[in-house]
Amino acid sequence: MSKPFSLKIINSIFKIISSILPVKRRVLFLGSPRNATLMENDQLVYDALTCDKKVIIKPMPHTLRDIFHISFFIMTSKVIVLDDNYRYFAYIPLKNNQKLVQLWHGPGAFKKVALALPNHPIIEEYTHAQYDAFIISSPHVSDHFENCFKLSPNRIKPLGYPLSDLLINNKTELKHEFLEKFPELENKNIILYLPTYRRYEHMELLDFDYGIDWEQLNQYLTETHSVFLVKRHPLQIHDKIEFVPKNYERIIDLGDVSYLSLMVGADVFITDYSSAFFDYLLLDKPIIFYCTDSEEYISKTGIYLKFPEDLPGHYCKTFNELLDTLNNLENEVNYKEFKDKYMESCDGHSTEKVVNLIMGYLE
Repeated sequence: MSKPFSLKIINSIFKIISSILPVKRRVLFLGSPRNATLMENDQLVYDALTCDKKVIIKPMPHTLRDIFHISFFIMTSKVIVLDDNYRYFAYIPLKNNQKLVQLWHGPGAFKKVALALPNHPIIEEYTHAQYDAFIISSPHVSDHFENCFKLSPNRIKPLGYPLSDLLINNKTELKHEFLEKFPELENKNIILYLPTYRRYEHMELLDFDYGIDWEQLNQYLTETHSVFLVKRHPLQIHDKIEFVPKNYERIIDLGDVSYLSLMVGADVFITDYSSAFFDYLLLDKPIIFYCTDSEEYISKTGIYLKFPEDLPGHYCKTFNELLDTLNNLENEVNYKEFKDKYMESCDGHSTEKVVNLIMGYLE
């Protein structure tokens, strides 16, 4: 596919400007345009680095001043670290002595993303073209990310996800953090629900019916002395949107809360197609996949696993099946084979390995 003429012009302009700007021995962290803070992967690496470093976090939309500010630091930083799509890299060509590191926010290899999605925008082809290092959770998922981002194998780095270090090494601290935030939940049976978003053509982003009978769920929670925590996808965080239709004592819509301490505090994890379940594997606790629209989701988005046969947990398609599964759930799980395959590089030292890679780029 030939590059659009307008993009060639913009690339040429930035290349001329960049050629007169010196590159400094600095690591630039660009927070996701969807968030107001650095995500855990970036924050852990940032905290561990002992060098000149800078963070820029500018939620969309960007003003003209924001664009100039971000572009200047992109063109003058030796190493740039991301953990999400960042469209600037379709427009700004990096110099040979610069390095771009992607700490992609989704571990494992579950659903199709980026360039593997049908009808992705043309600009997406160039957004991901400049990565020097794409960090993944296991060498067994290299093919997945090569396909999704059209990367050569030498750019794929199976170093493990930095945030997995916390789930391996800091469970006690995370549990304490959870109970400090939610002291009323101590000694409760906690069910954590992390659904992902839908972007079907026939509906708005937030219109999907997730198939939860909230009244019946609340009754079940009361009978079993349980609590149901809802952690929405970042794209669904919106003050005017009510994910849970009314206030229930045992159902808590958490909105924009970091999920690591929630995972450690939870006894059961429920999702549909969120890659966060790979993180939860490290805790050896029950996982339930509640997918009311699996046929449509798979046909529109695509999934790499054989679905649902390869899922490392329980699969439910109706709300009654979900309640039956919760009622008959056993605490003993056996996800070792799946975990060893998809999270092999997450050994408790991933942050250190990523930091060493970046420091090597600075030399």
